[in-house]
This record gives sequence, structure tokens and C-alpha cells, in this order.
Amino acid sequence: MENDKKLYMYVYRMILNDIYNGRYTFESKLPPLVTLCEQYGVGRNTMRSALLELSKDGYISLKKGVQATMIFNIKNPEDLAKYKQELVNRKSMLRDAYETMELILPNIVVHCLAEASSEEIDKLNLKVDQLPIKNIQNGSELIEELYGIYLEAFSILKNPLLNDVFMTMMHSVNPAITDDYQEHHKLQQSLKMLKTIMKAVLKFSKKNDFIIRKGISKMCSSSSERGLAYIDDMCQGMEVTQEKEFIWIGNRSMDYLYIKVIANILRKIYFKEYHRGTKLPSIQKLSQEYDVSEKTTRKALDILREFKVVETVNGVGSTIVIDNIQKNKHVMEHKEMKAYIEQYFYSVQLLSLILESISSKILKDATQEDFLKIKIAIEESDVFSLEPLNDYIFSKTNKCLRVIYEELMKIMIWSLFINQFIDLSVYQFAAMKTDITDALESQDVTKICQISQKIFQASLEVKEKIYA
Repeated sequence: MENDKKLYMYVYRMILNDIYNGRYTFESKLPPLVTLCEQYGVGRNTMRSALLELSKDGYISLKKGVQATMIFNIKNPEDLAKYKQELVNRKSMLRDAYETMELILPNIVVHCLAEASSEEIDKLNLKVDQLPIKNIQNGSELIEELYGIYLEAFSILKNPLLNDVFMTMMHSVNPAITDDYQEHHKLQQSLKMLKTIMKAVLKFSKKNDFIIRKGISKMCSSSSERGLAYIDDMCQGMEVTQEKEFIWIGNRSMDYLYIKVIANILRKIYFKEYHRGTKLPSIQKLSQEYDVSEKTTRKALDILREFKVVETVNGVGSTIVIDNIQKNKHVMEHKEMKAYIEQYFYSVQLLSLILESISSKILKDATQEDFLKIKIAIEESDVFSLEPLNDYIFSKTNKCLRVIYEELMKIMIWSLFINQFIDLSVYQFAAMKTDITDALESQDVTKICQISQKIFQASLEVKEKIYA
């Protein structure tokens, strides 16, 4: 299945990054399968597929009943050539990832520090003070130290998706540093500069957002210059043979394919593509449509029957028996669905932070025709949604940001159920719809961004009512 392929290739890439960054060294053993599954947040079958690919590509040796052994040795000329080719193939992806961090990280850090207590600021200062500049030997150690500091800051927002996507970018954009004195010296000099910037950012954490944004942006741009220059120096004269793209799979441990089938059928009911009395396609056709096995489709239909959304007659098939999914409380009470709904709120918060970082920049370059198309799409929909606006914004971004957006949108189906908890008299979404379409018509970028953030905030406030 394509979904499985993407998932195991994501894990393949993450392990490969760790190999390149020196976490796993020549002739060392990888952790046991169970530990690897916990470490990368996937199931055994996915991990086995990732390890098999790494074995086929000559990075590890696999033997039944024995932990995988590293056979990649960057000091070996053939392996070094393989590593260099991988860097060349990744260069475009790395540029996108660096740009993404420079765009979104300043705003995210501002939000984290704004919500931080004095004790949390003190902890961050201590972590920065303890950065072991002289003892940092390679790119892997640099990643671990910096990620530890960022993770401490991000933990203030308590959003695991934020931690995960940032970890993926961090491991993607830090190429390994070969055992070279000159490179080691550059590494230490860069770390000194990063430490100075971090101290300045923390000093102004409650005083000056402009300085914080400038400091984080400078830190990201410096890392970008250094990383891309490293590739240029290492790989002079080499050509791209197979361009690599950024991969991130959110909610890996919850990646149940039958949920995709359930969510899409519910979405079609919500948007009036399916009505009471609509007969669903056959199990075979549904399986083909959603690229899942027939066993997965049957499980999805079992749960939809439990929700009293469909009825099934042997020899006839399944038929929709409701008109409005928002009146179906069974969904909110289902244990597995609750977990997905919680992930929805994490996705909303992360999407809100990203859009707050990039919307104004993108919309300032939009044409009158662009604004008009978005306005018409929002007006013509029976359901008020910002998807046409968000789709446009991310269509103008780099591939890395589009991958993140696509992953976050997978979980947005649960907004269909969240809406039933929103007091429309308080948030007045009808008025918001009018306001944002008026702002689109007048091309008032500031107002468009303000209304968008107001709608995101309304969704996040509902979380407290659901989990009260």
C-alpha cells in the first residue's frame, strides 16, 4: 500500500539520518526491534520493512534472530561516495527544510517564551549555559544538544506534533561532519555563535518579540548557510541522480488505515455527497478508492454500523441511514476516535502557528484574481471552512511546508464533530464568514489573517469543553 510505503520510507530516512550523523557506527549493533519501534514510533512490520530497505542499500546486515549490524563505513571510499551522492540528491529538500525552519521557528519560539513561567525560562538558561562547546565532536552530538534545548522550549506548548515535525527537520538538515580538524573547528565556532544568540533570545523573552524573531531567524539562516556550503564543498562536480523530497508522517503510532475510510465516508455525508438512503460502493470498490485491503474496509464498516451511520444487508450492501453526523454522539464516545480528536487539537494549534508565520507574506503577493477565487470558494460551500484560503497559501510555499500541511489536514476531518460543541451565538461564524469574504474582496491581508487566527482560537477553546 502507498501509505505503508511512505511510512516505512519515513522510518528508513530517519534511521539513515542517524547513521550519517554518527548515532550508529561501523560494526555496531542497532537496538533490538522493540526498542527501534518505540524510538521511531512505528509498528514491527513497518520497522522490518525499513530495515530490509537499509539492508538492500548496503547500510546494515540482517540475520535472523540477531540485531542488525552496521556495515556502512563513511571512511570507506565506496561508502563515502554513496554518502556524497545522497547529499547531492537531498540538496533541494534540505534547502526547503532550512527555509521552513527560518519561516516558522521565530514565531513558534515567541509563543513558547510568551507562555513560559520564570522557572521554565531559568531551566532554558541553564540548558544553554551547559552547552558543552569544547566537547562537541560531530554533527550528531550537535543535533542532540540543540534538540534538547528546543524540546525544552516546545514542551511549554505541550504539543507532541510540534516536537515531532521539528525533530524530523532537525535530523534532515544536519549532514554528518567527517573526522576533520578544520570541520571540527567550524562546528565549535558555530556552536559558540548559537549559544550567544540563544542567551540574547532568553534575555529578551518577555520584553522584545522583534529581537527574539531576529535572533532565531539569524540562527536558522546561519545553519542553512553552513549546511549547504558543506554539501557544496563535499560534492563538487556531482550531479543529482534521484532528487529526494522531505518526508514527515504525523500520528505514526495511530496510522490506522480503517480510520481513513471512516473519516472520508463521514466527510462525504457532512458535505452532502452522501445522503440518507445512499448505497455505498461495494467493499471491493471502496478498498480500491481508499487504497486499503478489503479486511480494512470491512472493519471500517463495522465501526460505522456501531456509530449507527450505515446499515448492512447481506447480499445487498451498506446504506447510509443518517443525514447529519453532528448529531451522532457515538463518535465522540468511541475510545479510538477520542484519541484522534485529541490529535486534531494538536494539528489545529500547529497549523495555526505555521499560518500565523507565513500567511501575510504569501497573501501580499496574491493577485486580485486569486482573492476572488478564494472568496467564491468559501461563499459557495454549504459549510464554512477556511480550506480554500489555506490551500492557496500552502500552494505557494516550498515542498517541505506542503508535506507538513498535507499531514495536518489528514486529521482535520474531526473538525466535523468538534463543531457540535461550539456555541455559535458566542463565536458568530456566520458573521466571520461575511467578514472574511469582505476582507478577501477588499484584499485586506491584515484583516484576513486576524479573522483566520480568531477562528483557529475558537476551535482550540472548544477542547476545554470536550475534556472538562
